[in-house]
Formats: sequence, structure tokens, C-alpha cells
Amino acid sequence: MGSTIKTFCEQLAELDVGQYLKSGAFGESDLELALYDLSDLIEGEELTEALPFIFKFYEKHPNIELGNPGPLANLIEGSTTDYIPALLTSIESKPTYVTVNLLARVLNSNIADAEKTRFMSIIENVARSESVDKYARATAKEYMEHKALAWGTAQANIG
Repeated sequence: MGSTIKTFCEQLAELDVGQYLKSGAFGESDLELALYDLSDLIEGEELTEALPFIFKFYEKHPNIELGNPGPLANLIEGSTTDYIPALLTSIESKPTYVTVNLLARVLNSNIADAEKTRFMSIIENVARSESVDKYARATAKEYMEHKALAWGTAQANIG
């Protein structure tokens, strides 16, 4: 692991999210700025080794508002790294609203029909699972409802 990626991963893992959130009205904004600063450390680099750390961060903090999509998601999407395998591993482990949104964004991109079917199935499973975080589940349901309207189908019937 390169020294810059290592520094990023260490600092991300050590980030005291609770301290930011306790700091008052601007805590979430300050956290978002801190994450942008961290992202700047590795912008333009190959992110394969950093992806597990980023997705663990989302899993550890599934309900904090980090922007839409937020600094870490912008970093991932702006890279040339194939992040989809790490994203799918994270969703399988512990889906969050951010990771479901990232997968929805992949679905909205130019990908093969087989991948669209596979990824839509994953989102459907998240939407139907009572064991999934309620925000991740709501995000998955919202995406399915949006797609059903866009496609003119009854796919939004997910219960």
C-alpha cells in the first residue's frame, strides 16, 4: 500500500465522527469538509486498496448525512478504479443508504443488460429485507418506485 493511501486509510479509520456530530449545528458540515480534505489526499490515485476502508466507514456510520452523494462517493465515482466489486461486497455485508445510492447510480449508467438485471435484483433484495437498515431499505424502495414509474411497470409493488 502506498504511503498516501495508507495515510488516508489510517486517518479515515481514526476520524472521530461522534466528536464532529456533538460539535453543534455545523458538525455534519465540518465532517463533510474533513472528508473532502481526506479525499483530496488520494484524488487521482488508484483506489483499490482504499475501497474497503471507505466502505467500512459507510457501514460503521450508516445514518450520517455526508452530502449527496458526498465526498467519499465523489472520490470513488471520479476515479478510474473499478469500485463495483467492493461496493457489492459492502452491500452484501451491510447495506447503507449511500451504498444503495451508489449502486443505483451504477444502474443508471451505461452497463450491460445482464449487469442491470443483477444489480436491480440486489436493490430489490435490500428493499424487501426486514433485517436491513431502514434508511438503506427506504432508499432501495424509492429507487424501485422511481424506476417503475420511468419504465411504466408495476415493479414498485415491493410490499
